[in-house]
Amino acid sequence: TLFRSPPGAPAAPAAPEDPFAPFARALGVPAPAEPAPLDEADELAELELAAGVLAHCRQNKLGPASSPTLSLRILNLVAAPGAEISELARIIAADPALSAGILNVANSAYFRGVDEIETVRDAVTRLGLDEVGRVAGALSAKSLFNPRLRQEQAAYGPRFTDLYRRAIVVATAAAALAMRTRARSDRCYLGGMLHDVGRSVALRSVALLHLERRPVPGLGDPRLDRVLDRVHVELGAELHQEWQLPQYLTVLAVRHHDREIPADEEFRDLHVVRLAAARPDVCEALVRG
Repeated sequence: TLFRSPPGAPAAPAAPEDPFAPFARALGVPAPAEPAPLDEADELAELELAAGVLAHCRQNKLGPASSPTLSLRILNLVAAPGAEISELARIIAADPALSAGILNVANSAYFRGVDEIETVRDAVTRLGLDEVGRVAGALSAKSLFNPRLRQEQAAYGPRFTDLYRRAIVVATAAAALAMRTRARSDRCYLGGMLHDVGRSVALRSVALLHLERRPVPGLGDPRLDRVLDRVHVELGAELHQEWQLPQYLTVLAVRHHDREIPADEEFRDLHVVRLAAARPDVCEALVRG
């Protein structure tokens, strides 16, 4: 009785509902559980580590690494007689680094027309097969001939693979969801691929710090995911701006964790990608089904 509110006192405000709870109810799946809070010392240590990762990324101008194997497929396709732009766009769209690189070149001052290029297919059409082959070759060379990058992959390879796989799942599920609504599936697919790109770039920083013998979380350490969570939105926003990607992609990268998003038409793609990214397990079942 000591802690009972006096008569007439206003009721304590209810805790805000998880923004993804309505989606979970509609899908008939449990909402993701909130992680247990850290104690003050651990919280401060992780904040310091996250700040170090951000500073390291900015200092070293890190970006996503493209797959040399995928780039070689592109080069072979471009060299083949009768190569089709649709097939080339499909291969590029499966790699976040290539997608970002192709969009960046297509929207550069040299190639940009009146309208901004928003999709990989439009970028490939604007650049042409030969130029796309040159861009893909340049991006793959960074991975193929960079020994430090191969060391990064060796140290944290399974986690890089997990992030890539999740991007594919979210992108494919977002495109499938878009086709059930009035959203554009091509924009939602690309948004799903690139909305979390800050995570993979932050992981590159962690891998480099590991190679430099700095204290960072190991592959199985739960702090690794928490550090990536802390920095990926800010880092992703900076990368999108640096690469001069279309504005709708930058909005997806910046706002996909916002608790409230307006219901306006301009945010339709964001709502679709947020739903796909909130429950990747459900997304994967949707893709398989």
